[in-house]
Amino acid sequence: MRANRDEHGGAEWRPPTGRWQAEDGRAMLAALAASGQTPSAFARTKGFGPYRVNYWRARLAERGGAPARSEEGGFVAVAVRDEDPPRTGPVDRRVEVTLTNGRVVTFAGTWDPTAIAPWLQALDGAP
Repeated sequence: MRANRDEHGGAEWRPPTGRWQAEDGRAMLAALAASGQTPSAFARTKGFGPYRVNYWRARLAERGGAPARSEEGGFVAVAVRDEDPPRTGPVDRRVEVTLTNGRVVTFAGTWDPTAIAPWLQALDGAP
């Protein structure tokens, strides 16, 4: 880990100048967690690509050495169930159709679109 003293006397993490080692990845993830920044913003301010954050998270997780992520926020997997079963067949709705001959036809209530098509063709004068 490369450390440098900041104006408050604390250690400020800086990315290595050469090839990154596991220690550098751990130190970077710890500095990211302490910064409160998003991975992209942190990487940008430190001068490296955000892909490196994901790379080290994955690599250290494989080895069991990834630091714990903050519990303050993030994404949580959830299962969403639709309480209402999907509707099939006719549905209660209102539709207004303007035919090419200028007539306006309004359908309201429960109806099946396939049953209305012949009526629309007849009202429009289509063969």
